Amino acid sequence: MINFERMQYIIQTIQDNEVVYIKDLAKQFFRSESTIRRDMAVLEREGYIKRVHGGAVRIMHSDTHDIPYHVRTTDDVAIKRQIGKIAAGHVKNRMLIMMDTSSTTSFILPYLKQKDLRIISNSAQLVLQALNTIDGKVYCVGGKLDPYTLGFVGESARQGLLQWNADICFLSSRCVDLEHGCTDVSDEETVIKQTMIRQSAKVIYVADSSKFNKVSPRHLCRLENLDGIITNKEPDGNWKASLQERNIRLQLCNPI
Repeated sequence: MINFERMQYIIQTIQDNEVVYIKDLAKQFFRSESTIRRDMAVLEREGYIKRVHGGAVRIMHSDTHDIPYHVRTTDDVAIKRQIGKIAAGHVKNRMLIMMDTSSTTSFILPYLKQKDLRIISNSAQLVLQALNTIDGKVYCVGGKLDPYTLGFVGESARQGLLQWNADICFLSSRCVDLEHGCTDVSDEETVIKQTMIRQSAKVIYVADSSKFNKVSPRHLCRLENLDGIITNKEPDGNWKASLQERNIRLQLCNPI
């Protein structure tokens, strides 16, 4: 099978199954894993897929669906651990913390050594992880469970968040841009994140550098709503000066 035909097959397979794995494709085509990775690199540049650890996921061209949670938690793990370690430095004893369903926020939990914390989230996975990680209490707002984010959404979840006033909120989104601010893809998740922002005294945005200088269809918040941004490298463009003007602290991880 020539390269073009192989890539067409990958596109069709990922459209049918949403996720494909390098090892499976290598066995199927009797090619090396490095060959399959090169195919995927081409498809990613063309906008057909997003490469993740061990494979790739489908990009919804309507940009209205999220990537499954279990896939996101295996993508860029080393970077997310570094971001999580820095983010935990913002937390003090007895703080009340809000955290969204983004996979990056879950990497903060192992570094939270402070005492008597309270964590509030709409993420089913995060609160289960927090039960075995932090010194303190864990609260999960209820509602409709989104199968992609494994988070609770809807009016019940929003009303649950309105019962709390948090010291700090950690969140992320699909994209962030100097002009358009933070943007995302899910209407319901966006409403929940906006509520977290309103109910928190301090808001820290955590995301790897691939999220920057891009725009998704759903507006989440302006950059002015953020107190800090933690990422793995300084974004291209006028970010440093622009964030300084807005009094937003930019923190960078050590190079990997």
